Amino acid sequence: MGAVIDLKQRKINKYKSVNVDHDMAEALKELRQYVENQGQGRTRLINGIYQTRPLDEVRTTKVGAWEFGYQVKPTIDPGVFERNIYLKLAGQKITGIPKREREPVIGAVFEAMIDQGCEWPEMKLIADDCILITQQFSIVFWDALSPGVVTPGGKA
Repeated sequence: MGAVIDLKQRKINKYKSVNVDHDMAEALKELRQYVENQGQGRTRLINGIYQTRPLDEVRTTKVGAWEFGYQVKPTIDPGVFERNIYLKLAGQKITGIPKREREPVIGAVFEAMIDQGCEWPEMKLIADDCILITQQFSIVFWDALSPGVVTPGGKA
């Protein structure tokens, strides 16, 4: 049996904040905005026809030695989507990286890309140098006809 730990110290250890690489978190927020906001005029010309990129296309960004990929895919249920976040550190085993170096990266991902109040994300090691984080989420559409709901630009 372990040593008795003071209740205050247990609370401090349980609820201590996670280290976050804030520059990385900002880059990941930009990547998320880019992927999730398809209607911002980002089109490409293909065979004389302007088209938007497919929603489920993986978009990437690189911060330092880490490369991040982000993808949003619709699921079987209407209005429910799955976000896939890829973390890659080319040429290195992620399991061999010390926790103090890994924690700010994971902290940045959770701060910038994971929604609170949705399903808890799943993490899988899909290669020695790559982690996949998956979370299901749904989109809320405001209905101005609901009692007491005020929509942007609308009335109650």
